Amino acid sequence: MRFNDHLINIPSLNHVINRSPLTINSDSFVVEAIGLMSQERCSNYAHTNLNSSLDLGDRSQPLTSCILVLEGAKLLGIFTVKDVVKLLASGVDLATVTMAEVMTQPVVTLRQSDSNDIFIALSLLRQHQTHYLPVLDDRGQLLGIITEISLLQAFDLIKMVGVIEGLQQYLQKSPDESRRVNQPIEIEQVRSQTQNNLKLWVEAQSAEIMQVNHELQVALEELQVVEEELREQNEELAVARELVELERQRYQDLFEFAPDGYLVTDTAGVIQEANRAAATLLAVRQKYLVNKPLILFIAPQDRQTFTTQLNNWQQVQEWEVYLKPRGGINFPASIRAAAMYDSQGKQVGWRWLLCDISERQQAKEVLRQANEELEQRVAERTAELVMSNVLLQQEITERQRVEVALRQSEHLYRQLVESQTDIILRIDLQGQITFANVAACQTFGWKQDEFCGQSFFPFIYPDDLPQAMEDMTILESSLHSLINCERRALTANGIRWFQWNAIAIHDDKGEVVEIDLSEILTEEKKNDKMVN
Repeated sequence: MRFNDHLINIPSLNHVINRSPLTINSDSFVVEAIGLMSQERCSNYAHTNLNSSLDLGDRSQPLTSCILVLEGAKLLGIFTVKDVVKLLASGVDLATVTMAEVMTQPVVTLRQSDSNDIFIALSLLRQHQTHYLPVLDDRGQLLGIITEISLLQAFDLIKMVGVIEGLQQYLQKSPDESRRVNQPIEIEQVRSQTQNNLKLWVEAQSAEIMQVNHELQVALEELQVVEEELREQNEELAVARELVELERQRYQDLFEFAPDGYLVTDTAGVIQEANRAAATLLAVRQKYLVNKPLILFIAPQDRQTFTTQLNNWQQVQEWEVYLKPRGGINFPASIRAAAMYDSQGKQVGWRWLLCDISERQQAKEVLRQANEELEQRVAERTAELVMSNVLLQQEITERQRVEVALRQSEHLYRQLVESQTDIILRIDLQGQITFANVAACQTFGWKQDEFCGQSFFPFIYPDDLPQAMEDMTILESSLHSLINCERRALTANGIRWFQWNAIAIHDDKGEVVEIDLSEILTEEKKNDKMVN
């Protein structure tokens, strides 16, 4: 291998400029920058020995560890992964912070016209202890960016090691050939010094690249977490937006298809929105109602009242006016208005509810007439009731008089019955004794309160019981209301013959309810009583 084959071809500055860096506007949010950085491919870096090459990726790919902040083509600042880590540690809301607030400035830059030497760029990076060097043109507009990584990509380290090996081979040649080279000791010193410097530089660069790689990995993981959180937030926002849209559409449908007229006006009463019912009431198509003053549809006689009510508004007010539809007949309507306010509490308009109350007014008129008619009928009925009350009072007075007379008559009858020495009994259709005078109780040997309620059949002589039952049947049939019969009975003093007079007692309907039994006073009995 010839020595000249191992010479290093140092690239120019144009070969190490990345002309497609990530850029963003200054008014964009940090979360947008993180999204751009996380979408690009992240290169993997590996440290090898001096005989290994460093595959650091294609320089044409955008950098993912930083993003440049621009205003048009003018560079304002830079935002790096380290800045992301600091913001994440501070806990700020990345969705509300703009790039102008967190970008690093001023930015160390290199004008392309100042130097085309790659070592000048490396010196600036070392001097300012930065990893990124934006390159500008003569007008100050961004051309691209140079990084330590892109500089390492520009050096062919294998070829540099080959130079050292060539020097070693050259120095190991014969003494005759060595004499042809001036100052061999200086060449050995240069070789040794170059090897040591190159080794130290590569080790320092590799260590720094490993540190950057570690920071990138940590930042990438955090960016992935942030990206996942942002994705979830975006999904939640999408769901919330869909729900809000559905809710808005639902209320829009309620507004549009409401049975009553709804209007939205500005503070001066100029219509901004109208639903179908309002368009129908005012006889104007919806789109033609917009920008029309509502007062145009108020009947002339009510416009002054309408203006007064509007000027002397309260939170919610309601009144009745006559509306004048286009080309139609005025009709009564109920108007309800509510003020609308913005977030600062300033009134921005009115919401209106219009209801056609023609049928209500007609119903009120019918109700009024019915009420008058009812009042008249009530007055007539009251007069009739007064007259009926007078008659009823008279009837009550007459009935009370009759009741008094009846009680007196009953009292006299009871005294007459109780004072009779003949037996008087009254039984129902089942044969139960319902009344017995003193003579009957004495004859059968019972107290009056105990005798009533007893069955009269056990007191009839058994042989006469069938005929007595037949007599009751005849009386119940109403064929005969009076029967005279002679039957035996079991008294307290033994068996006696009685001449009974049986009379059927009828109710108001003519039905037989009781039978009255009274003893007939015969001549023989009269003589017995006279003897006694």
